[in-house]
Amino acid sequence: MFNFQILVILIFAFSLFSFCSGDYPIFGVDEGRYAQASMNMLNSNNWLMPSVDGLPRLEKPIFFYWEQIISFITFGKTEFAARLPSILSATGMVYLAYILGAIQGTPIIAALILMSSLAINVFAKVAMTDMSLAFFISGSLSFFFLSYFHKIKANHIFNRQNINTRIYFYICAVFLALGFLCKGPIAVALPGLVITIFLLKEKELLSFFVNKKFDTLACFILFLLIVCPWYILIHLETNGEFTQSFFMRDNVGRFLSPLNSHSEPIWFYIPVILAATFPWAFFIPQAIFSDNANTKMSRVNITDHTNSLRSFALIWAFSFFIFFSLAQTKLITYIIPIILPLILLIAKYCSLKFNQESRQNDSNKDPSLYVSFILILISLPSIAVFVLSNFTSELGKIPGLDISFFMILICIFFSCALIIAITSIKENTKLGFMILITASILTIGLSWRLIGVPVLSYMDNGIKNFCTQEYQTGTQVYSYRVQRASLGFYCETEVKRINANKKLLKKAQVEEAYIFSKESKFQEFKSFIQESGLDFDSMFEIVTTNGNYVFFKSINIKPNLENTETE
Repeated sequence: MFNFQILVILIFAFSLFSFCSGDYPIFGVDEGRYAQASMNMLNSNNWLMPSVDGLPRLEKPIFFYWEQIISFITFGKTEFAARLPSILSATGMVYLAYILGAIQGTPIIAALILMSSLAINVFAKVAMTDMSLAFFISGSLSFFFLSYFHKIKANHIFNRQNINTRIYFYICAVFLALGFLCKGPIAVALPGLVITIFLLKEKELLSFFVNKKFDTLACFILFLLIVCPWYILIHLETNGEFTQSFFMRDNVGRFLSPLNSHSEPIWFYIPVILAATFPWAFFIPQAIFSDNANTKMSRVNITDHTNSLRSFALIWAFSFFIFFSLAQTKLITYIIPIILPLILLIAKYCSLKFNQESRQNDSNKDPSLYVSFILILISLPSIAVFVLSNFTSELGKIPGLDISFFMILICIFFSCALIIAITSIKENTKLGFMILITASILTIGLSWRLIGVPVLSYMDNGIKNFCTQEYQTGTQVYSYRVQRASLGFYCETEVKRINANKKLLKKAQVEEAYIFSKESKFQEFKSFIQESGLDFDSMFEIVTTNGNYVFFKSINIKPNLENTETE
C-alpha cells in the first residue's frame, strides 16, 4: 500500500511537521524530562532505566526513550533529534489516514485534512510520548480494520489463503505491543474495547475467536515476546517498585482520582476536540449525523465498505471520548487518538459534497454549512479580541515577537473563511476546501515561525544560553526550589535539587557550583545570607539573569557557619 502519490504526501507532511522544530529550546517540564532521561541513558549506556537528575524516572515505560536515543545517535543531542520521534509519528498518522481513507475513496482528502489539523501540527513538534502513543493506538486499530476489510472481500474471517489479512493482523499485534511499551495498558485496553464493540455490532465476535484461534494465539505470543523482556527486567531491577507504581498509581490511579491537580469537568474534552481538529471542527456535526452510510454508491458497489469503516470510526471516536471523559485525570493530550477517526468521517462528508449533484434551489441547500462558516467568522475576531486584551502586555516583552502579526494572521484566516462561505454558496465546495487547506497550513506554519519560536524561546528563561555560553563543563549544578529538567539536558550533567537554605549554603562553602533559581527565591536566599551575618557578594556572583530566573555561582569562600540559622 505504498506508491508515488503517498510518498509525495509523506515528504510534504514530514517537511511541514519538521518546520521550525529545531529552532526553539527544550521547554516545559515534560520535554526536559524526556530529553534529559534519554540523554542520560545514552551517556551511561544504560538502555534499561531512565533517570532524571540522578533519580529513576518510573512514570512511563521505555519505548519513547529508545526512540529518542536512536535519534540522538543519528542526529546528535539537539532539539530536532529530541522531537524527531513525534515528527515521525505524526507523519505515520498521515499515512494511516491515507490508507484508511482509500477504503472509502478519500485517501488524499483524509491525509490533507489530518496534516492541516491544529493538534497534529502542535504535538508533532513536542518531545513527549503522546504523539507516539497516538500513532501506535491508531496503527493498531487501522491495521485491524484493514485485516477485517480484506476478510470481507474474501467473505471469510481472516482466511488463511488471504495473505494480506494475516499480515495486517500481525502488524496490529506489533502496534499493540509497541503502544504497551510506550505508555502501558491503555494502549491495549482501549483498542481492545473498540474492536470488541465493533465485532459485536457486526455480529462476528464469536466467529472471530473460534475460526482464528491459531493466528490469535500467534499474535498473543508475538505481543509477549516484544513486551515482556523489558517489563520483567525493570521489575527485577527496581524490586517491584516500577510494577507497583506504574500499573497501580499511574494507570488505575489516574482513572479513579485526579493526579497532579489535573481534574476537569466531564465536558472538558468537547472544546478540546473542537480546538484539536480546527479548522475542520465545524464539519464534525455534519460528518457524524449526516446519513453518509446509506449513499447510492455504498449500496451499489459491493467493494465499497464505507458503512463498515464509518461504524468503526464512530465506535472508535465515541469509545475514547466516553472513557477519557469519565476518567478523573484529564489532560489535553489524552484525546489525540480520537483525531484520526473524526478526520475519516469529515473526509467522507467532504467527498460526498464534492460529488453531489448541483442543487436546483435554495431549499435544498445544507444549512449546516452556513452555520459552520458563520461560526468561523464569529470565532476568529472573538479570539483576536481575547488574545490582544489579555496577553498583549506580556507577549510584548518577548524579544523577536511582533504582536501585530496576531492580527495579520487572523485577518488572513478571516478573509479565507469569507471566501469559503461565498464559494460554498455558489456550489464550488472544492475551491472552498482547497482554500481552507492552504489557509490552515500557511497560518500554522507562519504562526510557528513568527509567534511560536519567540514565545517558546522566551519560556526557556535563558537556560540554553547559560549552558552553552556560561557553563563550565564538569562544574556541579544545583537548582534551588525549582526544577527545570532542560538544565540537565543542555549542561549534560546531573542537576541536584536543594530546597533548604542552610543545605545550599553548606554546599557552597565546600565546592564551586552553579545555582539556578527563580528571582523571588534568589532574593529569599540572599536575605537569609545577610541575616546570618555573612557577605553574599564575597560568597557568590551572579552569572546571568533575565528578570524571572537567576544563575549565580559560589566562589568557594568558607565562612564560619556555626551560628548560622536554619531556614
